[in-house]
Amino acid sequence: MKETLHSQDGSGQILDKPKKKQGLGLVLGLLLGGWALWLASRGVNWNHLWAAMRSIDLRWLGMALGCVLLNLLVLTLRWRLLFYPQHTERSWLNLFRGIVIGQALNVIAPGRIGEFARAYAIGTTEGISKAKAIGTIIVEKVMDMAALMMATLVLWESITPPSWAIGLGHALMWITAIATVALLFIALRSELSLLWMRRLSAFMPQKAEEFLAKYAQLVIAGFSAICYRWVHGCLWALSFLLLLFSVLTNYFLFRAFGLTLPVSAALFLLVVLQIGSAPPSLPGKFGVFHYLTVLALTSFMVDRNIALAYSVVLYCVAILSKIIMASLFLYLPFLWHESKNGALANTLGRE
Repeated sequence: MKETLHSQDGSGQILDKPKKKQGLGLVLGLLLGGWALWLASRGVNWNHLWAAMRSIDLRWLGMALGCVLLNLLVLTLRWRLLFYPQHTERSWLNLFRGIVIGQALNVIAPGRIGEFARAYAIGTTEGISKAKAIGTIIVEKVMDMAALMMATLVLWESITPPSWAIGLGHALMWITAIATVALLFIALRSELSLLWMRRLSAFMPQKAEEFLAKYAQLVIAGFSAICYRWVHGCLWALSFLLLLFSVLTNYFLFRAFGLTLPVSAALFLLVVLQIGSAPPSLPGKFGVFHYLTVLALTSFMVDRNIALAYSVVLYCVAILSKIIMASLFLYLPFLWHESKNGALANTLGRE
């Protein structure tokens, strides 16, 4: 939407409000990310940091990368199952590609745009409702939050968390509990939920009412898989398996750096990164990611130089690897198309 504002001399000026908001978010991200990066690197001995990175055990590093790949494969399996009973019609490759590109966009672009991008991509390639695809993604996110909340409860029983982490954990628990109850109610009582939405939309402008009436039912249709008991159980099992692979990624990197930290430390790091990465930061989450990693590891008395080195490697393993995969998914079809056109042109030229 564009809005025309008139200056004092009467000239018209077009201001694009969405672009202004994006620009403000970028500025805030630059400030927050830059400040976090300074905090993370403050007092670090760069020679010691480089020595820590050169001493990495590549075998454990490879296992951490393997966990990232397994995580993506299980994500694909779970998303496919969320389209039950039409799940067998969904392409594994399209789902996998959508997840990889979506996660990369979530890192690079603000506003979780990657989730909408993958819903649009799967809707286009598979010929299904994009609104329903968004519904399946909502189920994913709520289940991920619930699995993380349950893991946090177990974690708080096994360690004494720092005071700054307790508030974050309580916020996660309340938000997750409300979201889970709401999701289950809407899915199991979809007709009643739609009726309430229609009554609420009666007080909205006509366009908003029409929009809600058109898309609410499609989005709720994306919740339908959890109404099947065996599917619901499988979805929870896969969600906890995803959590396990994420924890193992952190733990295997501990071993790669020669750190003798318990599995609870790997889970604590995951919880801190998941909760603390919500605020805006530099594109690519640069800065905030590293600061949170250093903050979590120093809580377990890890040397600050090693903690920052660990944060750099974890960033490459957990985030940069997905950006590279997404770039390949986007570039290889273009390269194939260009090479095919080039071969056709050469053939026609010889004829």
